[in-house]
Amino acid sequence: MGKVVEIRWHGRGGQGAKTASLLLADAAFNTG
Repeated sequence: MGKVVEIRWHGRGGQGAKTASLLLADAAFNTG
């Protein structure tokens, strides 16, 4: 199993934290 990395996002509504976290998770999943 690979290395586990924890990232904490701090954002309020309208700042794009949810979108950024989803994009990063998708990119990490697709790269392996």
